[in-house]
Amino acid sequence: MKSIYIKKVVFFLIICGIFYCSIGDNTVFAAKPKTIMIILDELDKQQIKKLASNKCAVGLINNRTASLYKSDEEESYFMTLACGRRIRISDGLYKGVRKLHNGKLQVIEYQEILNDLKQNFSYFSQEKILGQCLSENEVSIGYIGEGSAALIAANNKGIINYGENHIIYKEQWLSKQTEKIMKDADLLIVSYNLRGKENRVDILNNYINEFSEVNFIVISLYMNAGLSININSGLSPVIYKTPHQSEGLLTTNTTKRIGIITNLDILPQLASMYGLDNTHYIGNIFEIQSNPYPTKAIEKDFIKYQNLNIIRYILYSIVIAAELFVIISWLISKKKNICRYQVIMNSIIMSIFLSFIMSIFIFYRSIIAYCFVLVIFSILLAVKIPKKISNQKFNLIQLVSAATYILIIFGSFFNEDIVYDSYIGFNNLFAGGRFYGLNNGIMGVFLATSVIFCYTISRLTRNKKLGMILYLLVPSLNLIVLSGRYGANAGGYLTATVLFLLIVYYEIFEKRFNKLRMIPIIFLGVIILMVNFYVDIKGINGSHTGDFIIRVNEFGFAELINMIEAKIKQLIFMLLMSPWGIIIISQSFLIIRLYKKIFLKITENDDIHIFKEINIIFIVSLVGLLLNDTGVIAFTYMNTYVIAMAASLHNTERRGLC
Repeated sequence: MKSIYIKKVVFFLIICGIFYCSIGDNTVFAAKPKTIMIILDELDKQQIKKLASNKCAVGLINNRTASLYKSDEEESYFMTLACGRRIRISDGLYKGVRKLHNGKLQVIEYQEILNDLKQNFSYFSQEKILGQCLSENEVSIGYIGEGSAALIAANNKGIINYGENHIIYKEQWLSKQTEKIMKDADLLIVSYNLRGKENRVDILNNYINEFSEVNFIVISLYMNAGLSININSGLSPVIYKTPHQSEGLLTTNTTKRIGIITNLDILPQLASMYGLDNTHYIGNIFEIQSNPYPTKAIEKDFIKYQNLNIIRYILYSIVIAAELFVIISWLISKKKNICRYQVIMNSIIMSIFLSFIMSIFIFYRSIIAYCFVLVIFSILLAVKIPKKISNQKFNLIQLVSAATYILIIFGSFFNEDIVYDSYIGFNNLFAGGRFYGLNNGIMGVFLATSVIFCYTISRLTRNKKLGMILYLLVPSLNLIVLSGRYGANAGGYLTATVLFLLIVYYEIFEKRFNKLRMIPIIFLGVIILMVNFYVDIKGINGSHTGDFIIRVNEFGFAELINMIEAKIKQLIFMLLMSPWGIIIISQSFLIIRLYKKIFLKITENDDIHIFKEINIIFIVSLVGLLLNDTGVIAFTYMNTYVIAMAASLHNTERRGLC
């Protein structure tokens, strides 16, 4: 009996042990996943289809580094992948990779690269680079290839434990070396150059299919879309394949755009695959949106984004040229043609409104058709509508501004494509400064039209109580739209907060301002900002603002200083190196001149209301200029409405000219 009892006890203990192992820590009892990351020089749409033909998730990856709007050296790109932050290394620091006598690889003079990063980027941490982070957590890395992609695999001493510093483009050699390295390595980086040779695509496709139980991340440095016009320097294909994955489109919480990720997402994804903490990284892990035809989807999206980007630059140029003509003519002409100025400015405002309407009908498929239709209809409506509403209590600017404001709100809450597919609301996905939410151009339009909408409705109703409700409701709605949940524009939210406080000052306190009343105004502003920060940090979807606050808390004020430096550099760049600098100086000069000659002499009741709107919009535009990295665009568009109102106001004093 005792032997039977002992056997039962032993059997029970064995079962318990097996059960414990099955639910225990997988990092202890289960083998680490095997991953191969392949870096390609380029891919075209046919090659993407071939490589992604077997249940892969695909997408476009933004390749921007710390440089502004220009192609970077590959070394900077690979260090950006390795660090999970946009950085740049000086030219000539990468000297190659040598093989040591013990079989390991070493990046030559790697310490010089680290010293360069420490000197130029205060937030750089060599403990956070991919090779070092994984090796400290017992995840081994190997490398096959030639060129600077080895920087992705190196630890903080420039060492790669396993690999070859060359590559032979033969299936047998590649498979043999991979099997040899992957016996010891958990992650293998392969630098693979197609160089237009189709047989290399076939070799690579067979290679991916051979290692069917391995995770694959395939990144191309460049996408050849086969287009007659190609301004792409920022988006390229990425393919993600796992043993049990279905077809789909890649996305991350960094972009919140289906089919698009960033190079900042690679490091968090790899860390996640090996069970490591990735919460302190800027990027986020991959998510897959189910789609049976992912390669067709990204091809279509690429063309769409490129067309909208070209359209945006064309129309920006037309707007700036037209407005400069008005400003210069207004300043230097002795006999001013106010009617002509009014038509031009009204056409610009009309074009902004019509771009939202056109986004619904997918006009962006043809660059020429989009620009032609928008310009012609903007001019025609700017001429015809004023004649139809000449007897009304509102003018074209007020009507179109109200419609524009309502459309932006509707798009922000219910249909983002209305905003994103307009030339004013398009986010430059190639530059990669912003992927979702309201950019600074549409933010400026939104705030300017909100002021006009609020005061127009209040003036038409002539109900003081309703007016007070509007003066609180509209600025509050602005804050919601620009919060992390919707517009996700931190600088815009701060600018909208100033607008809220200005309207409280003008309408609630009626300019009766003293030190005692200043306290609740300041307190209200602080409360508004704190609520937004709290929602950003605690929100389910998160936002860049919330993530940034978390990183400041973890890494200290170096993170804050770096952000401020980047914003200032971008602002200076926009002021000095682009046409926006010319237009904001011109606008400012004209508006100051108008203050002296017209605005301060206004006495009629309706015109006094318009003067109040002009005051608020101009002050808020200055705040927007200083608080946003591309604040020059917000400033320009806000003051486009100011100049348009000035032309209308000036015209009421000189009706005989029309």
